[in-house]
Amino acid sequence: MTDADRRLDEWLRGLKWSLESLPQEDREDILQETRAHIGERLDGGAVLEEVLAGFGTPERYARSFVDEREVRSALGGGRAVNMVGVVARRLNRSLVAVLGLFGLLLAGALAFAGLAVLFYELTDPAHTGFWVNDHGSAFLGTIDDPATATDLLGWKVYPAGIGLIAAGLIAARFILVATVRSFAPRR
Repeated sequence: MTDADRRLDEWLRGLKWSLESLPQEDREDILQETRAHIGERLDGGAVLEEVLAGFGTPERYARSFVDEREVRSALGGGRAVNMVGVVARRLNRSLVAVLGLFGLLLAGALAFAGLAVLFYELTDPAHTGFWVNDHGSAFLGTIDDPATATDLLGWKVYPAGIGLIAAGLIAARFILVATVRSFAPRR
């Protein structure tokens, strides 16, 4: 076995190890295809070190396959927790992931605001509502002295709170799916 053969075997072992999270059949297909590509380039007169440099490290080369499977699995399953995991694992290497997480936090805050309004309306209806004071300032929430402002919603604060929750959850789902889809490889 030549030094080049050892180097190639070492690189392919590293690739196989880096693909460990994929099913056996997928790992074998990727290894076989990669070995064939390397062989074609070597048969064309390329030097092994140049060919392997073109592929990058085994870990980096494997990452594209692992990432693709992770994204397809998360989108195919449709579970929010899996998609959040995909976004979280890319925070350190993707501005899209950071912006997606920021959008999720804003949507979550909207849903939480709706939940808080409903909670306070149920526990203290006299002080909770959509208030407008004499100066024209308006806000949704609780007030210390209801005599200093007018509640514009009254009982309609319940559907408003439910609407905020629904809007927040729908926006979060949309942002999450769009963010994860942006990670899918373009074909």
